[in-house]
Amino acid sequence: MLRVEWLVRGRPREGLLVALRDPSQLTSLLEELLLSHYELIHLLVDEEALLPLPPYCAVNAHSILYFWHLDQLHLLEPNHQVDVELHEEWNSTVEEQLRRVQKQSWGFYIPPRAGDHLVLLAKLNGEVVGSAYFNVNNANLDYGVHVVRSHWRKRIGTRFFYEAAQQAKARGFSCFSVVRVLRRVDGTSSDRRALSFYRANNPSVRLKVLRLVLKP
Repeated sequence: MLRVEWLVRGRPREGLLVALRDPSQLTSLLEELLLSHYELIHLLVDEEALLPLPPYCAVNAHSILYFWHLDQLHLLEPNHQVDVELHEEWNSTVEEQLRRVQKQSWGFYIPPRAGDHLVLLAKLNGEVVGSAYFNVNNANLDYGVHVVRSHWRKRIGTRFFYEAAQQAKARGFSCFSVVRVLRRVDGTSSDRRALSFYRANNPSVRLKVLRLVLKP
């Protein structure tokens, strides 16, 4: 259990991050936490766990967290025709390539952060067709894996997982990870498509993070 602070709609909110092993203990745990005046609670539980929420609580945000342990990798076969370029630094040309890929993948662009990200660019026959950001500080693939729509289902995304495993091992990590913040609590078609891809690559640990709030 960790006491943390989140930004919710631009305002800092204090709350707790709770790893819950036994879902049957949720109600008693929530009653204890609410008596301590915590109104914002994030639960970290197994992805398949069914949670009996009490009537005074609701889920208003849902994320997925997957880990791949390097000694337990069972990834799909990647596209061996894909080359991956690594960029510890980047210029406007690389940023424009990233922008184009992400716009054609999930519709908007998030730039990489200097000091955090190793930029991965996937090239097929010389064309940039995918991108990912490997976080050198925690071995997470920040914002997921992106492939232009016309090249989906060609195992290009899987190629990034092999590169992430190599980068994680070279930096002394025992695993790498991906977080998917769902656009709706119950997920959208884009969320389901992304999660299907990640699950097909057999993550070692599959967790979900639920943000609980008190009902008015």
